Amino acid sequence: MVVTTRGQLQRATAITTEAMNPSTSTSDSTTLKETPSEVLFTREEVQQILDRALKAAHSELEHAYNKKLEKMKLELMELRGTVEKLKIHQNNLEQYSRRNHLRIQGLSVNHGTSYKDAVAEFINTKLRKEDGGHFAVTAKDLDAAHPLPIRAARTAHSDSSSPAPEHSTPPKIPTVIVRFHQRELRDAIIRRRRILKGTQWKIQEDLTKENAALLHRLSKAAGVESSWSWEGKIFGKIVGIKKPKRYGILDEQ
Repeated sequence: MVVTTRGQLQRATAITTEAMNPSTSTSDSTTLKETPSEVLFTREEVQQILDRALKAAHSELEHAYNKKLEKMKLELMELRGTVEKLKIHQNNLEQYSRRNHLRIQGLSVNHGTSYKDAVAEFINTKLRKEDGGHFAVTAKDLDAAHPLPIRAARTAHSDSSSPAPEHSTPPKIPTVIVRFHQRELRDAIIRRRRILKGTQWKIQEDLTKENAALLHRLSKAAGVESSWSWEGKIFGKIVGIKKPKRYGILDEQ
């Protein structure tokens, strides 16, 4: 008599089932063996993954930033070029509006005397034409003539009742600005301004602030032998170079 326990019966049933379905049993067994219950990463591996991700993100951001920065630089250069062109254009327009003007420095006009009459007399008595003859300018040849304001010789710490200190700025030379009806007469007069060299008087073109500053810089610049203006354009003669050079308000001396 064979006594079969419950456990023995279950094992026997399992063996019988496996024998009847060998392929299924093998596949399931293999699957269970090859499939891990969990995937583990070490701390170093995780850190390496994070480092690579951060490096890639930083590289992409840096590329995008540099691209945008380069675009902004180009836009700024274009804007700066536009501003410079507008500045030159505005200066040229202002200078052209003064084409018929001259400034006479050192000309003092007595109280009650017409500035037009004083200018006409000055030109007729102090200047000569190219042929040696006198000019015959009258007040009718002048569209306008008026003095430029003279700033007082005072410092920031002086007042009207105190004497001017020795280091104060000297007063400006009295200057009369003249506008001629005819440009030809204006040009003929300024061509003879060299006659006044060494005297208390000077005849100059009525320059814009930018052109006047440029001419002043040229007069102080090393290597520039002489500088002058003609028809509102600024010229300078460099030492050792025969041909004069024309300068613009944005040129560096």
